[in-house]
Amino acid sequence: MDQPADIQILPGMAGFVTGEGDLPGDNDRRGVTVPIGAVFTPDTETKSYAWIIDRDTMTVHRRPVKTGALLANGIVVQEGLSPGDWSVT
Repeated sequence: MDQPADIQILPGMAGFVTGEGDLPGDNDRRGVTVPIGAVFTPDTETKSYAWIIDRDTMTVHRRPVKTGALLANGIVVQEGLSPGDWSVT
């Protein structure tokens, strides 16, 4: 670690550091986790979709999504959903 310009760090000083790291295979777990019933693939297609509620018009529309890992509490949607989206299950 480079010495910060505004702080003098000397040998023996204690500190607290946090960080993030990835474990092998964790790329399938990045995204938004939703209940498995919120994602579907029509019989005639290979793409997956989710039904999303438009809160302004209170209508529902189908949105394509890319799924990742299947977890005990749902499925990870890597693309197509954002935190705060309302989905239908």
